[in-house]
Amino acid sequence: MKYLLSTILLLHIVQFVLGQSTNNRDSDEKINLNWKLDKGDTIFYKTLMHNVKTEIDGHSPFQELIKNTEFAEMLKKQIENTNLITYLTNSENFENVIDIELVGKHKEKSNPTDDVEIDFMNAFMQGTLVRGAIKKSGEVYSFWLNRAQLNLISMFFELPGQPISVGDTWQLNNLSLIGNDQNFKCEEAERTNRVELIELLTTETDTIAILDYKIREYVKGTFSMNNPFGSISNKDNEATEYVNELTKARSITIDYSFSATAKFSITKGRWTSLNGVLSAKSTGIMGNTSTTQNYALEEIK
Repeated sequence: MKYLLSTILLLHIVQFVLGQSTNNRDSDEKINLNWKLDKGDTIFYKTLMHNVKTEIDGHSPFQELIKNTEFAEMLKKQIENTNLITYLTNSENFENVIDIELVGKHKEKSNPTDDVEIDFMNAFMQGTLVRGAIKKSGEVYSFWLNRAQLNLISMFFELPGQPISVGDTWQLNNLSLIGNDQNFKCEEAERTNRVELIELLTTETDTIAILDYKIREYVKGTFSMNNPFGSISNKDNEATEYVNELTKARSITIDYSFSATAKFSITKGRWTSLNGVLSAKSTGIMGNTSTTQNYALEEIK
């Protein structure tokens, strides 16, 4: 009996010690996710935006245009030959704002050629590719960006901007993955935009917030485009047939999803890592297409 009581006591002591060294923080405790950057400092992130898979099935005039060009293959080669680095620095123009700059640098030097298209692609993935800004409290500051650049800033750097505890959720307010124009008439729409603080891990020197991203945008409707050539195409029967095919009404669906897990150092005020997958599926204009891309941030120390 004495041995049994000693064993139980020992187990309680071990559990207490282990709980003190790598314990989860109180789930009701409110914490702030704020970017922290001292004057003159820079945060560097190795940035990954890598296409994993692209599938194209079916037939459409738009699809034929893509298949008959080497642009996609040239772009793929340039991406593979490019290192992407993101720099975070204190803004020189705005208080409590961090400037963000994503820069592309070739892994291997590309020499000029006699091909204008190749030279264009060589230059395309070099230099500053994304430039934005975020408040140290987490809200996106660069409201002036176009949708594609704003999406990247939002997915990679937007934080809740208010105290949160484990289990709390919030939205990425500047994220809009689908962008249609007046040619699209929507019939169905679904949207999920949720980021959740799922866990707080403490060590002797830091507290790490684990975030879970669940984003999805889906629309279904009809796409119809006015004939941009007017009566000009009527002079050529073949051209008329082709333009009619391009501009006829089509039922389409677009389905984007982004899922990710990120680790944020509360003590240091920065990501330690972010890993996500962006998937896009569509039917209609482009036939049936599906793409999957990996997105990641890894701090360079």
